[in-house]
Amino acid sequence: ETHCSMESFCIYPEYQGNGFGIKTLEEMLKLNPKVTKWSLGAFKKSLHIQRLYENFGFKKVTEWHKLKKVDRLAC
Repeated sequence: ETHCSMESFCIYPEYQGNGFGIKTLEEMLKLNPKVTKWSLGAFKKSLHIQRLYENFGFKKVTEWHKLKKVDRLAC
């Protein structure tokens, strides 16, 4: 079993709604055909990213509550 993890990714607000999240996940899956298990992260309040993952067939298996304060998110 090959496992791959992606903590998070973001699309700047001015580019959201243009299909970049969909394209990102499509390419990630296409470029890693041997990966049989994925772990994807999303903030609990990020319902739009959770829906995107669900649209690709991913299921929520756990909630992770470890958060840290940051001044600026790097994308």
